[in-house]
Amino acid sequence: MDERVLPPPITLRELVRLVARRWLLALSVFLLTVAATYLLTKRITPVYESRSRVLLESGSGSGSAGGLGSLLGLVTGGNSSGNASLDTEMEKIETQEFYKKLRVQAGLGDMGLDEIQFRLQLSGGRGGQVLVFNARGTTPEQAQRIANTAAVLYIELARTDAKNRILLDRDRLKTAAALARQEKNRTEQALERFNKGMAASEPTAYFKGRAERTIGVRRDLEEAKKQEAVLIAQLAAQQSQLTELPKEIINGYTLTKNPVIDGYRAEIVALKAQRKVKLLDYQVDSPEVQTIDEEISAKEKAIQEAQKTAFSEGSKSVGRNPDFSTTQSEILRNRTSLISLRKTIGETENLLATLEKEQSKLADKQFQYLTLRTSFEAAAEADKTAQSGLIAATIKEATGQPYIRVIDWGRKPDFPLSPKPLLNTILSVFLGLFLGIGLALLAEYFSNKPQPEVFSFEEPLPALPMVGGVPLLGTAPVGGSDHLSARDEDRLREIGYWLAHRESGDPVPVRLLLGVRSDDRAATLAGQLAKVLGRDGVRVAVEDVDSQSIGTLPALLANLSAAGNDLILLSGPVVWNVRTVGPLEKIAGGLVLVASPDTPVEESVSRARRLLTNGYTPRFHGVVAAEELPALSAMDLKMETNP
Repeated sequence: MDERVLPPPITLRELVRLVARRWLLALSVFLLTVAATYLLTKRITPVYESRSRVLLESGSGSGSAGGLGSLLGLVTGGNSSGNASLDTEMEKIETQEFYKKLRVQAGLGDMGLDEIQFRLQLSGGRGGQVLVFNARGTTPEQAQRIANTAAVLYIELARTDAKNRILLDRDRLKTAAALARQEKNRTEQALERFNKGMAASEPTAYFKGRAERTIGVRRDLEEAKKQEAVLIAQLAAQQSQLTELPKEIINGYTLTKNPVIDGYRAEIVALKAQRKVKLLDYQVDSPEVQTIDEEISAKEKAIQEAQKTAFSEGSKSVGRNPDFSTTQSEILRNRTSLISLRKTIGETENLLATLEKEQSKLADKQFQYLTLRTSFEAAAEADKTAQSGLIAATIKEATGQPYIRVIDWGRKPDFPLSPKPLLNTILSVFLGLFLGIGLALLAEYFSNKPQPEVFSFEEPLPALPMVGGVPLLGTAPVGGSDHLSARDEDRLREIGYWLAHRESGDPVPVRLLLGVRSDDRAATLAGQLAKVLGRDGVRVAVEDVDSQSIGTLPALLANLSAAGNDLILLSGPVVWNVRTVGPLEKIAGGLVLVASPDTPVEESVSRARRLLTNGYTPRFHGVVAAEELPALSAMDLKMETNP
């Protein structure tokens, strides 16, 4: 369907006009609906509803089982929720036995059990501790009697069920206590025999000690292996170091400073001191001073000669390398430690193997002991629980029946639940109006009676409405016009020339083509006309228009007219879109209806005319039939036989 096509708007005035035209049908349907509703309401048997509520015992694990609930539930620790217990109580009520008693005590005569079940509806109140009986009857007394009788029967059923439950639980607890005591005695004897075989009063401590001993030995073995790895690594490093260290160390020659040099220097110092003293008594060039200067000069030359050998050689010193001796001692000590450690590892491994073998044997005995111990404790606990349950059963039996009471007796209803004449009448009025107007519109839509003004055109073109058999290709492309026959092309030329006809000085004709269906027949016809007329030299402009292009359409038409076109064809939406077709028809100055090939032309034109006649009279230029009309076919045949 074309997305541009909108549903035709139905205004209030048009609705009133259509209903006024079919007022007899609308009124008949309205009166018939109201009368039928009134008669049906009168014929319906009234139904009255009464309600009674029963308060279940608070905290009960099984609803009506009493304050202590199910004794087995107390013993085993199980306790159902309030909602689950309420569902259980409803299941106990919805039985044939309960309905039979209700039929007898409520005086329902021969009423079937299914009907009784339908009349009595069960529901739960808030918190799951209230049971509600909703009873329905044909009279107020019957509804009240069913609700109250059901509540009384349920209380009797609950008390009987509680008493039977106590007796049943007592028998089960006695059986459970006997079995628990028998199992306790058996497991106790088995434990005594096991302890004697183990020669231990408390095997658990023995099992624990042997396991700790095994774990300790395994830990010692792991530590010894770690030390062994460390010693092996140290020995390897020390052996490598021993090969690189020399056994002896040569200290080298010792050198002694030449003592002659120091002696000459000391004598020079003394002579210089004497010279200073001589200078006090003698002149510099005196023999005394010169003698001292000569001695000083001789001493200095001797020092220069002695400085050529400032040191004298001593003896060579050779000693044993202390690092070599230390490393060798550490290697011997580590080898001794490694031998001792490996011996300890071997002994530890043998001990660990013995202990692990012992643990494999003790595992079965330990499992056997734990199984016996668990069985004994479970049997003892079961015996204790069963004895507690028997005591609770005795107390329960002495305390009497469970506390279940009626908190709200059913009362006699004042008004029936159904039917409700006032509500039904109001609904029938609205339904009658809806059906009457709807059928009036439907009858108007499917009316095939053509209107007399359909073929009254303001611009009569005699040949245009009489043209039939135009091959509208539906949604086929425009290119399909290349396969038209010569006869089809002549008919298209005839239509095109009529549409393009204008007097001298008239503006370029603008024709709006509308289809009666939301397909592309109008667009296909416009495209075929443009191609056929184009071959004859007629300039035709084709434009698709919709509600979005109404605002820009006048300017577009002016441009197309100024471009020298001889004919402008507007391919518009279907005629049902009155809101869009009206403005387009006014701008174009008239319209051409493209009739559907599967609907008679008269019917298509009649429907289009009624839709488009909404306060104004549209200008029809003509109708193009998309099928071969029988009358036209006969006319063509006659013309061919009688040229």
